[in-house]
Amino acid sequence: MTVQPPEPDAAGVRRLLEQAREVLDAHPYPGDGACGGCLAGWSRLVPSPCEQARWAAAVLQHYGRSPGGPSETR
Repeated sequence: MTVQPPEPDAAGVRRLLEQAREVLDAHPYPGDGACGGCLAGWSRLVPSPCEQARWAAAVLQHYGRSPGGPSETR
């Protein structure tokens, strides 16, 4: 038996894409190997890309090409 997950609604996908873009904006890659967002927000020295940025990039890669809008990956 195969179970198919329900298709996400367009409004939910738009909100998810907006959140992913906000996360990527908040966790920039400064070029020195550490996440600028984690350092500024939590005083944590975390390798870049951090978990939050990797999640956001994966969401944009997966849903960004959906019929609801253009692809916006970094």
